[in-house]
Amino acid sequence: MEVFPPRAEEKLGFESVRVRIVEACRSADGAERAALLGPTSVPDAEAALERVDRLQDLLRFSDPIPEVTFPSVGEALRRAAPEGAWLEPEELHDIRQVAALARRMHTYLAARAEPGSALARTAASLVPLPELERALDGLLDAEGRIREDASPELRRIRLEATRSRERLRSELAATLRR
Repeated sequence: MEVFPPRAEEKLGFESVRVRIVEACRSADGAERAALLGPTSVPDAEAALERVDRLQDLLRFSDPIPEVTFPSVGEALRRAAPEGAWLEPEELHDIRQVAALARRMHTYLAARAEPGSALARTAASLVPLPELERALDGLLDAEGRIREDASPELRRIRLEATRSRERLRSELAATLRR
């Protein structure tokens, strides 16, 4: 069933609205989704407006919303799906940031949303993953580098590399002195 007449988006100037929304996005994934936006049904529009209205109330009268910077992790998650796949430390760091942000936003919104509201449904859709956060915290340091103590094998390899480097320095110094 067609809700809008042909060329409705063009006649309404929807493209300029879509461009402004895309420019306001804080993540590549959000901008990608916003670029696909189009006119919607009245119930969907009303639910979205309810969420926006409630969020505006939170911005005006409540504690500020936690800082939200969304690293783009969609591609990394797709690549990580097959068993045995691996990710770069930077990608794991971004995933850890998104998991922490989802937890913080879930807590923030759930504490302020009226039961059954669109905002409560949004809060419920943000599923905290504390096990994932703990696992990544054990693997990565604060800057997103693999921790020295991430595993016994890694610790052994790094210790061996340090010893080899020191041995080479000593041999080079001895050679230069001769």
